[in-house]
Amino acid sequence: MLKRLIAFIAALLLLITLLPLGASVPSAAAGRETLPDPFAAEDSARERKLSLMQEGIPREIRAGSLGTRPPTASAASGEKRYIVGFRKNSSKTDISGVLKDERYSLIGSSDNRLACLVTADLDGFLAKAGDLVDQVEEDFVIHAQRAVDDPYAPDQWALDSMKLRPAWNRTIGSVGFYIAVLDTGFNRQHPDFQPGHIRAGWDYLNWDHVYTDPNGHGTNVTGVIAAAANNSIGIAGTVWRSAVIPFRVLDANGDGYVSDAVGAIYDAADMGCRVINLSLGHYEFLEFEEEAVRYAQDKGAIVVAAAGNDNSSQYSYPASYEGVFSVGAVTSEHLRASFSNYNDRVDLVAPGQSVLTTDGSRYYGYASGTSFSSPYVAGVAALAVSLRPKLTAAQFLEAVKATSRDLGPRGYDVKYGHGLVDASALLAYLDVSFPDVIKASWYHGYVINLARQGIVNGYSTGTFRPSYGVRRDHASKMIAVAAGLNYKGKRADFPDVAKTDEMSPYIAALAEEGAIRGYPDGTFRPKKQITREQICQITAKAFHLEMGDLPADFTDLSPNEEIRGYVLILASNGIVKGIGGSEQFDPRGDVTRAQMTKILSIAMAVSAIQKAETAMSQEAVDAAQALVDFLPENQDLDTRDYLQARIDAIQIP
Repeated sequence: MLKRLIAFIAALLLLITLLPLGASVPSAAAGRETLPDPFAAEDSARERKLSLMQEGIPREIRAGSLGTRPPTASAASGEKRYIVGFRKNSSKTDISGVLKDERYSLIGSSDNRLACLVTADLDGFLAKAGDLVDQVEEDFVIHAQRAVDDPYAPDQWALDSMKLRPAWNRTIGSVGFYIAVLDTGFNRQHPDFQPGHIRAGWDYLNWDHVYTDPNGHGTNVTGVIAAAANNSIGIAGTVWRSAVIPFRVLDANGDGYVSDAVGAIYDAADMGCRVINLSLGHYEFLEFEEEAVRYAQDKGAIVVAAAGNDNSSQYSYPASYEGVFSVGAVTSEHLRASFSNYNDRVDLVAPGQSVLTTDGSRYYGYASGTSFSSPYVAGVAALAVSLRPKLTAAQFLEAVKATSRDLGPRGYDVKYGHGLVDASALLAYLDVSFPDVIKASWYHGYVINLARQGIVNGYSTGTFRPSYGVRRDHASKMIAVAAGLNYKGKRADFPDVAKTDEMSPYIAALAEEGAIRGYPDGTFRPKKQITREQICQITAKAFHLEMGDLPADFTDLSPNEEIRGYVLILASNGIVKGIGGSEQFDPRGDVTRAQMTKILSIAMAVSAIQKAETAMSQEAVDAAQALVDFLPENQDLDTRDYLQARIDAIQIP
């Protein structure tokens, strides 16, 4: 054994002496070339730039400390610029090689493989680049959505128009996240901004922090969002507490290259900006810009943009990209402003004529344009995010649809979108919670759904009391509102309902609809608890419900055929069921507040489906689908499946 060990060691020593000096045993990594990243310095400079622009106060930046300044120039120069997209799997070394002798700047990080190229010989560059280039688009000039001349308004009418004052009782904002404003800059000498609330930002034209606003448009826009409130001077912005980052991408004329805006969107997204305002636009669909917007959305940003000021139905970008909140303008009379663009990409409207805001000097002025409608919505989005930090753009859109004040033709339309943003209602919609309505309960989804729509409310203690019974007058209000009845200005004609009673209009609307008649003695008995059979009768009549297809039979119903029929109408549509799944309905039993929310939620969906089956239009089908989608996903699955099958069966001509 010892001889074998000695022989092995001798052989090993002989092998080592035969290896060339410095040679080593090949490793698993041999053959793999590790090259230095040619864009490491530029990416490092960008990371420092992103850090610097978040600072509260601009500071002097030493020349060259952020690398070579990109070849930016004023849009007025007219030089030819292109956005070049390289293939995603292409080597950075190869890309660096073809860019070596060119005037260029990276857009975002080098991982995006995007560059802004300044050249008079695009063909020559493409010939040199070969198949490295995946796509090229001309770097168009974009414009601030400029104001138009309009009569002055006496004050900040927008605050009441958008119901911002009551909204501030819920939240005044937060400095815990960033709002990005891409515009002409920001005037730091204006006294109506809280120190530190406007961060250092970045000037893509001068490659520095944002110190000034040679145009004034950016300061106008920023004032709408973030002018200080309760500071005894000037105006109140939409968000009292905020952290705004100005991105200067437009020159003194309000013009700029889209590549700077694209780069700023990438930068804003990578910094985690939760709201991005774009009061600028053009009429060219650009894939690179769309990709940047999508990148920001995927990072969690709510992107808001001005619809445009040309009284045109043409799509304006970036407002018309998928998922961007396109905002039109209305006057103080809530009419579409004469200049506001209109098309099927408009999501909602906000004040945009004679808007009092901070100007480019140290004072204030009135401005008009969708440029000032957009920051109102961006500000409301920021309030919403401060209330719900994990709020998504999809959830914000849902809240917009559910709470905006309908203007123009009923429902969505191309001039007003979903309507005028209502900050108070929107925040109430998002802020719904009751300590006694736990998520695990069967009624949680129904209660929250109707509370968000303002159909039901909690008590002054903040509780909902789901097991409490429902009074006849309270039930009247819930049903009248849920059914969309016209109750304004009406007065009930019952001796025990005072004309001044706040429930009188709702009771009157139901009586006019034939849904209630009162008792044989002529009274209504508003404070009496409503029974299960009574709620079926009133609901069926108020919503004009028809017999459904689900099996419905109970052994304890009233012999009165009329009342029995109303119970079966609701049961055959899945709106009500027997007690504990039995054949007992308990018609004289009280209805609880939790049960009421389920009845109304499903009744609204059934009513919408009936209308869609008659109208056979896509608009009606979409409205019905939205109400079915609002129903809790984990409750009454047989009812949901039945209603969905009815929608799917509708044939649209």
